[in-house]
Amino acid sequence: MVARRYESHDQLETTLVRLQEAGVDRALLLAGDVARVVGPFPSSRAALETGLFARYGFERIGFATYPQPHPHIPTDVLDGELDQKVSLTARQGMTPWVVSQFCFEPDDITAHISRLQMRGIIDDVRVGLAGPTTLKSVMRLALLCGVSNSAQALRAQGHRLSRLAVGYEPRELIDRLLHQMESTVELRSLRAHFFGFGGLQQTATWIRQYKRKEATP
Repeated sequence: MVARRYESHDQLETTLVRLQEAGVDRALLLAGDVARVVGPFPSSRAALETGLFARYGFERIGFATYPQPHPHIPTDVLDGELDQKVSLTARQGMTPWVVSQFCFEPDDITAHISRLQMRGIIDDVRVGLAGPTTLKSVMRLALLCGVSNSAQALRAQGHRLSRLAVGYEPRELIDRLLHQMESTVELRSLRAHFFGFGGLQQTATWIRQYKRKEATP
């Protein structure tokens, strides 16, 4: 849910009522990287402060976090906001979770997770991964989302990635993260959150194929 796209308190409430009727009890709440705030919610915290999510039966609220520097917001500001949102969610009787922006550098991901854990954010941390898609699409999305360091790393790997059927797939990144998880106790509870840039069906199919390969002796 993108807070900055809601034009009014009533529009947000109407959305939450409909989600409750559909049996939805969790949400990923984002501010949204949009230049113009169309309503009363300049941030995800502003939407959370209404108390509407707790009122309409939500049990889990997720927030974004960034393994690499955000292109527009200083890291200390993001840290402070995340701490406040996690605390506010818990005070409202809901469980917070976080998902990282997608990134292609395993060392940056694990360092960021360790930093979150040092600040007490340990219960439910999910690593954001770009699902399989064309190399052109993943490069464009990396630049659009401000993941500039990762975009440069992908560009350097362009010749090798161009030989893959889909152009980009997260196999190598996942393999390296799993290797690091095996040797680091603090990372063993991590789970993945896939961004289906190439489409949900393609992403789901790729995940099943990867799991089958991993299960093969």
